[in-house]
Amino acid sequence: MRALALFLASLCLAFCADMQNLTRLAADGKGMVLIFESKDCGYCEILKNDFEKDERLLNLVGDFNIYRIDINEDKSYIFANDKRAKSTKELKYYLYVNSAPCVMIFDKDYNKIFAFQGYADPQQMSVFMKFAKGLNEGKYKASQWQKFLSENGVM
Repeated sequence: MRALALFLASLCLAFCADMQNLTRLAADGKGMVLIFESKDCGYCEILKNDFEKDERLLNLVGDFNIYRIDINEDKSYIFANDKRAKSTKELKYYLYVNSAPCVMIFDKDYNKIFAFQGYADPQQMSVFMKFAKGLNEGKYKASQWQKFLSENGVM
């Protein structure tokens, strides 16, 4: 009986530890931004500072759930409505992430709107986010993205 109790206690501890290492990546009715980064990446640090200090981005962050994912950390993620958790490595493979930084912007229905490897300056990033926000609000259709980017100086 004591052995069974010890086994159940250790199982519970292992489960609780896994739950602390699990992150749910959810839109929850907003847009979603995934930022894949690395601690030893200079451009990742610049991008982080942009999101914390640039007014254009600060005006948009409330319309998105933003998740920072360290590509070198071994964590587990539930992406969108998936039933099974993915490791960091599986998530990178699933979303075609090849390097850091990599930014992905999704609409509220988990449709990937933009994905780009490398750094995008705040002016570009704010235009991408404004388009995704407009999609969520019904102002634009996905087919209008090239026109929108061109009109806003990105293309």
